[in-house]
Amino acid sequence: MKFSTGDYFTDEVSETLNFTIDKITTQEANAIRRTILRDIQCFSFGKVQFLASNISFPEEMISRRIEELHIRNTPEISEGQVFTLEAKCPEDKAKYDVKTKILVKKYPVLKNVINDDMVLITLKSKEVFKVRFELTKGTSLIHNRWSVVSAVGYKEVGSRKMKDAYDYDNKTYEMFIETQNVLDPKKILLDSCEIIVNQLQAAKVSEEDEKTRVSRSGDEKVKIIIPNNHHTVSMMIATRLMMDK
Repeated sequence: MKFSTGDYFTDEVSETLNFTIDKITTQEANAIRRTILRDIQCFSFGKVQFLASNISFPEEMISRRIEELHIRNTPEISEGQVFTLEAKCPEDKAKYDVKTKILVKKYPVLKNVINDDMVLITLKSKEVFKVRFELTKGTSLIHNRWSVVSAVGYKEVGSRKMKDAYDYDNKTYEMFIETQNVLDPKKILLDSCEIIVNQLQAAKVSEEDEKTRVSRSGDEKVKIIIPNNHHTVSMMIATRLMMDK
């Protein structure tokens, strides 16, 4: 397997990485894609708790807005960090927009970590609220607020010569990763490959099959167990085994 990095685009909303992979099967390309979609860890705000509030807006909606803020993963932040946000509508105003810049001003560690110009809630006259939350870590398999990409995909390019139905070695794929400015797309790619390698290294023959059982046809059969696996890694192994048959 060989990676070739192509175009790289970035703006305030997203980062996109285009690259190619040589000598890879469809199942392996799909395993990378699915791993990126569901197994890459990142931060989000969570465990939201209202300490004081007289707002008319549903508290559940405020909690959701806080939890769905995109957080740029940097070395300065860590799981379990606690933050509080307190605001009230000024007496001389009928309405007041509570923006994320209040958080950034109070906690400099959040500079360049969150968008500092997002409106969390518009307070009405005499409304106040105080909320506590912390940084949590997870994957999009648990909840989409931990999603690191907005899109990821691949397509086959070039031609291939096939020895038989299971010879996919000569495939080349173009892939792209479009992020939500949460993690660097190159890190997402490397992390996904590391996860797949770790799953493959954890594969083992089941204890009940330590002594190889022979089928009626004389073929040897064993059961391979892959802990914490989704089916695409199993398909990778099955395809390679068929190719080496």
